[in-house]
Amino acid sequence: MRETFAGESEAALALGAARKRLPALLRRDPARAPARLRGYLLRRGYPGSLVTRIVRTLCRLEIDE
Repeated sequence: MRETFAGESEAALALGAARKRLPALLRRDPARAPARLRGYLLRRGYPGSLVTRIVRTLCRLEIDE
């Protein structure tokens, strides 16, 4: 399966998956959407730092570390 996506970066694939999933999560429970999106991406094997960056970007979060 990795050969199919060899031309796309991991970040692009994760961002595409997040953009596809986020609308459904927002409809279901907007307050929990960022946490659920994070879990969704982590379960698919994306690195935590990449997931954090994508969730912050798509959900426009200001998170202190």
